[in-house]
Amino acid sequence: MSAPRRTGAIGLLVTDRDAHLLKHVFEHIDMALATLDIAFPGKPEAAGAAGEEACRWEVDLIVSARPTDQIARAACDKHKPKRISQFHILDAHYTTEIRTDFHTDEVLEAICMQRNTVREFVRQSPRNYEFLFFVDSDVYIQPTTLVRLLKTELPCVGKAS
Repeated sequence: MSAPRRTGAIGLLVTDRDAHLLKHVFEHIDMALATLDIAFPGKPEAAGAAGEEACRWEVDLIVSARPTDQIARAACDKHKPKRISQFHILDAHYTTEIRTDFHTDEVLEAICMQRNTVREFVRQSPRNYEFLFFVDSDVYIQPTTLVRLLKTELPCVGKAS
């Protein structure tokens, strides 16, 4: 009997500005993915006899980047997390430059457009994702981040600072 499979997606918006951080961002994503099989050994409805195999998570990375952000695209390809099942780069089309952490209305609109593109990709995918987790390209998540979010069993979890 093969292990039950669960699917998730991680959305990431990248630009050349943060390309130098991607190696470490991806290392942290890998650590977070490593905790999923341990924390979620299988769905209750898939429970079987003693010795049931652990659940196998298949988490895809969906990146949104402009075609002109070649440094970021190359960094994604070079450093993509090893535990990722599928890797997709979606083309983003906007002209606003993201140079600082202060975001103008144009920058916020570009970010929303990119996130909506990733969200729509996930929604239309035949993979039937259980979750979509967005991470910023300059954030190092903790190994327990995905587990803690999924254990809430809420349809949407977020934090505004």
